[in-house]
Amino acid sequence: MYAELLKEIWAAVYVPNTDIIKTIEKYFHLDYTQCINGVKLNKDQYLTHVIEQRKQIKVLGFDYKHILEKKNELFACYEVIGENTQLSPIVGEVIAYFCFDGKQVLQIHGQVRLLTGNYADVDMK
Repeated sequence: MYAELLKEIWAAVYVPNTDIIKTIEKYFHLDYTQCINGVKLNKDQYLTHVIEQRKQIKVLGFDYKHILEKKNELFACYEVIGENTQLSPIVGEVIAYFCFDGKQVLQIHGQVRLLTGNYADVDMK
């Protein structure tokens, strides 16, 4: 159940020209928090991050390697495939824990490692 929801969420967040504010409202809990590579963001900060990130990169797809679910928790390992504004390839490896509240993400805790591309393109410091 949550594996399919996760795929639906990432597809919706990174579809070009979607209303990202409505998408975040739909899929991310009011009390959403994340900690990625040690950087903590709340829902409003995450929205700002996604808006800026979408200016720098275009996500072309996801390659899900492993997904484990237990109740409302999910662990996933996947690659994000994209390109920057100069059409150079970007590939990031994501290893993350997700906690859901109903059909919304409540929390993400994970690590992202750039496999291909420039750190400046994906806002990874």
